Amino acid sequence: MLDILIKLHKQIDKKKIIIADKKKFLIFFLLLFCVFSSFSQNNLQKTITINAKNQSLKNVLNDITAQSELLFSYNNQLIDENQKITIVARNQPAINIVKQLSLELNLEYSIIEKQIILKPKQFINQVNNNTNTTNINSTIETFSINGYVKDSSNNEVLIGATIVIKNNHIATSTNVYGFYSITLPKGTYTIDFTFLGYETKSIQIYVDENKDISQFLNLNVQELNIVTVSNSQLNPLLNSELRRFKLNSKDIFNQPMFGGEYDAIQSLNSVSGITLGEGSVMFNVRGGDKGQNAIYIDEAPIYNPSHLLGFFSAIAPEAINSMTVYKSAFPVQYGSRLSSVIDIRTKDGDMKKTGFGAIFSPILSTFSIDGPIKKEKSSFVLTLRKSNINYLFAKSAPNLQINFRDFHVKYNKRFNRRNRIYFAYYSGYDNLEISDAAIKWQNKTFTFRWNHLFSDKVFSNITFLTSSYKYYFYYSVPENIFWSSNISTVSFKNDYTYYLQSNNKLNFGFETKIQSYNPGNLTLGSYYFEQVFAGNVFHNIVYFGGEYKIDDNFLFNYGLKFNNWNNFGPTQSYDFNTNHQVIDTLYFGNKIFNSYNPLELRTSALWFISPKTSLSLSYDHNVQFLHFISNSISPFTTLDVWLPSSLNLKPQTANQFTFGYNLQLAEIQIIAETYYKKMNNQTDYSNQPYLFLNPYFENQLRFGTTKSAGFEISVQKQKGSFRFKINYSYSKTVRITPEVNNNKSYPALWDKPHNFYFNTLWQFSNRTDLSMSFFFISGNRFSSPSGFYNFQNYTIPIYELKNNDKLPDYHKLDISLRTRLNKNEQNRFEHFLTFSINNLYGRQNVIGVNFNKIETPNGNYLVPTNFVTERDLISTSMSLFGFIPSVSYQFKFR
Repeated sequence: MLDILIKLHKQIDKKKIIIADKKKFLIFFLLLFCVFSSFSQNNLQKTITINAKNQSLKNVLNDITAQSELLFSYNNQLIDENQKITIVARNQPAINIVKQLSLELNLEYSIIEKQIILKPKQFINQVNNNTNTTNINSTIETFSINGYVKDSSNNEVLIGATIVIKNNHIATSTNVYGFYSITLPKGTYTIDFTFLGYETKSIQIYVDENKDISQFLNLNVQELNIVTVSNSQLNPLLNSELRRFKLNSKDIFNQPMFGGEYDAIQSLNSVSGITLGEGSVMFNVRGGDKGQNAIYIDEAPIYNPSHLLGFFSAIAPEAINSMTVYKSAFPVQYGSRLSSVIDIRTKDGDMKKTGFGAIFSPILSTFSIDGPIKKEKSSFVLTLRKSNINYLFAKSAPNLQINFRDFHVKYNKRFNRRNRIYFAYYSGYDNLEISDAAIKWQNKTFTFRWNHLFSDKVFSNITFLTSSYKYYFYYSVPENIFWSSNISTVSFKNDYTYYLQSNNKLNFGFETKIQSYNPGNLTLGSYYFEQVFAGNVFHNIVYFGGEYKIDDNFLFNYGLKFNNWNNFGPTQSYDFNTNHQVIDTLYFGNKIFNSYNPLELRTSALWFISPKTSLSLSYDHNVQFLHFISNSISPFTTLDVWLPSSLNLKPQTANQFTFGYNLQLAEIQIIAETYYKKMNNQTDYSNQPYLFLNPYFENQLRFGTTKSAGFEISVQKQKGSFRFKINYSYSKTVRITPEVNNNKSYPALWDKPHNFYFNTLWQFSNRTDLSMSFFFISGNRFSSPSGFYNFQNYTIPIYELKNNDKLPDYHKLDISLRTRLNKNEQNRFEHFLTFSINNLYGRQNVIGVNFNKIETPNGNYLVPTNFVTERDLISTSMSLFGFIPSVSYQFKFR
């Protein structure tokens, strides 16, 4: 029976079959041992002599086998049998030499008769105190290695770079500041530093003290122009954040352009579960509305990420270092939104040499410059983007003025390896003016950050930030008559990361912020008339969480956030009865008059059932205190306002369960997820609500529940001259709101069951590549009238059901051809020419339907004026874009 077991195990090892649960695997063999065999002490205690200097592990094990008749079994994919080792032992029991080898190579072993099974193990601080092996201490001394990983060409930190300790099954990744830390016992190690699109760098170090090991990685010349969206920079076997999607500036520049422009938010189309509309940067994620997505730029929130009514995002791609997308299992330090977190980090600036560049297209011009202020100590980066679109309307609409711009500037200084500071400022501005009327809005953020290492294991980041968003709707610019709304935030926070061990990391911290709101009021000349009140907010947050690697196969993330939300005056509010009628007016001075103290919980687990296959499970309980109130169903920027949770507006909550599967097949990666999400206290509106300048607007709101469930699958190939990504998702989102739709469930406005995305990038040479993207999305929902009636010469629609109809399905094909004009890729001056076509086959995608027009005998459409003879109303639709060719030119000098 024993021989059969040994042969079976050798066959398992030979075929490289990975047992899913190693604990069950050991228990299984131990049970067999108890039933069928007894321990062979003679072979284990047999005295042998080993004198190996710089010999391969395989030869040493063969020598032990020859002298003791002990057999060794291991997986050569997990243990490098060709690694060189030195071991000298004279007249020692064989088991002592095995223990010594296991300790020095960080392996663990189990014994079945004469067979010793080896496998990698997690580093531990204690070993068996009963060990009799000479030169083995009962306590293993450990040390920390840490540092930063950066791009060698421009000194930018690489966020999410992977650090792997070869042959020891240990890895970590750099945080959002490019920092990492790993704890190791004393010994010699080979470390690989990797990042997608860069050459892997391997170093060998001897660890006998805490060390600063910072590294610079070189771009992989073969992949300079081919970088696709990756679910993570980590190997699936080592990935602890499988639900994180990362994009960098090269990813954005590899997406087909819209109107000759690359766009950061539009590139989110490449992430399954995220749906954008036609010509709009407003997006929905897993059944959530567009106000449930948090967008941060250098940690400061952006409340309106759009230019030109939503056609372009307000963040210049040239300024972006990385963009990380979370749809579930948000890191505990993020939050206050129900559907997604978009974390954008801008470039720091080159500390070695100065560089500048520009991009020119028919719509926008972008200029950027960066470089050292003091080499290796401090640097700056500046990016300016402005529109040049007015010439398109010079003849057709001479009274139309369209201007928008954004400006990024950043300064960072490194005092020493333990202290570094950053200053970042962003401003975005839009002005759309027609004669005397105008629409204007602006975003501004300022961030100060101080990175500090308290020790080689404790990383701290202190942040002070401000953010504001202001929106103006001018009735008369010369007379200064306008409606305006705004929201502003001032925040101080302190985040800590404590690297306890290589398998155990803690995150904790706190944040205090003050917010003020103007939910939309009128200014007449020099007089401000406040009719709608919202007050101010004092919000305190304390959080802690972490990541724990239980064993080689199982990773666990957890997080808990404590919120203390306080509304304070001066302001006023109203009390409503059950019929939504005002029964009292409440006045509040400069004091707290309302508080909420909810908890948020995040937990997720990853189980690696093989080196190429993993399963994930996550649960999120999120709370959102901001309410996005929209005056229109338009996908574009309209008279939208942000309101805080208060007496009549309870915080929104969501519970989301997600189950995922990840499979790596050679160069193909398959990611599948299914989810269920239930959201409470969701805002809807009464029939034909009156919101504009209505002091009692809260009685126009209705609150209910939204349920969303779906399935997403992504198949991608990320290597080679031909790459692709295919996404498909199916989802259903329904709402139940008392007093709406006769108290029956109804589909959400953004319920789009089918969403298909296909992107391919084909590199013809190291200078030219072609990218194509195809989109298919189910049409938007809308409420279609069941009939009309006439009242005082007005045609009034009759609505029976909410969101009972849908627009035609949306689909289009975009292509882009990009070529580098300079032949020498090492040239300090590079320039590129890009040709693109948006909507190649000219699909007229409908964005809206009207029912207030009639068709005249000559085929024209008009609003009816003679209700006696003009009674046949028909629906008309509106589409935005057809076939749009464009070209852009880009140059860089460094």
